[in-house]
Amino acid sequence: MKTNKLFTQTLLFLILLFILAILLVKKMNSQINTIGQVFPFKELSILPNLPDNILVKAYNFRNSAIEYQKTTNFDRGDLVTFRLSEELASGSTLAKGDLIGTINSRLIDQEILDVQGSLDQEKATLAALSTGEKNSIIEEEKNQLMASETRFEDQQQIVERMRELKKSNLISDQELESAENYLKVLEIDVRTARSRLMVVSTGEKPETQNITRVNIQSLEKQLNLLTTQKAACSIFSPFDGRVNFIRDSLITLHDESSCYVLFPVRLARSDQISRGQEVTVKAPEIQKSASARIIRVNRQVVLLSGHQVFWVTAEIISGSIPAGTVVKCSLQCDSEPFFKRILKLFRYIEIN
Repeated sequence: MKTNKLFTQTLLFLILLFILAILLVKKMNSQINTIGQVFPFKELSILPNLPDNILVKAYNFRNSAIEYQKTTNFDRGDLVTFRLSEELASGSTLAKGDLIGTINSRLIDQEILDVQGSLDQEKATLAALSTGEKNSIIEEEKNQLMASETRFEDQQQIVERMRELKKSNLISDQELESAENYLKVLEIDVRTARSRLMVVSTGEKPETQNITRVNIQSLEKQLNLLTTQKAACSIFSPFDGRVNFIRDSLITLHDESSCYVLFPVRLARSDQISRGQEVTVKAPEIQKSASARIIRVNRQVVLLSGHQVFWVTAEIISGSIPAGTVVKCSLQCDSEPFFKRILKLFRYIEIN
């Protein structure tokens, strides 16, 4: 009896050892099932970042990178409106460079009006300064100049004669000095008469006109700056795309020339994920399916619903599922020995 019992126990042990050996070397098929979401190639979002600015952001889902970002800031208390192009509607298409909408600032518009008004006033002032007086006034000033020049020439002749007389000591030094001083006074009168004639003929002095011209140049620069600032508030499409109104954005533009699936994978399965793997994508609610291929594996670990995961991006290569759809993703991974699966299970339990 003891011999039979020992034989039975030995036999059972050998059978269990044989089964365990088979399990240790047997490879098992491995499948990863997860939930993901479909995204377009590019997405442009215009977001109201109240109360101080509006944010325009273009995101490339293929490269997982922001391609373009612009923030339009406004002064506190400014009345800002966003006006969409009249042709836009949900589902409509836009070509690259088409106008999406315009951001209008009451303060900028008021500054443009103020500067334009000041510029028009300065130009009118310059025109008035550059314009001569009436012909009758000009003729009167010409006559005044001729009279001053005649008096100056007559006094010049008198001074010349008195200088000759002084050489012969026929007049005193005081008399000659008095005559010369009077000649200088008449010379000043001639210069003054010429200046008055120039003013009435051509307008104000050149110095006064130059000051006005400088003011005009300064105002034109201010106006150009404000006009450029206002033009920067016009938003144009950076790519061909389809219009959507989703989430909290004022408007969203999608480039769906290609689509991508973004899905999480648990950290314990990281060594089973690599670029080029096929992914089966299904959207049961709309009864659509597609095939995708992994193009990017982001190994940065994040916490999602209490689990450590990393994110994977796959490009849809066949089939069509609309951007924004939540989908089921399945990956058929390489076979691996059973004991490795057991070790991974224990490691996963330990980590979590």
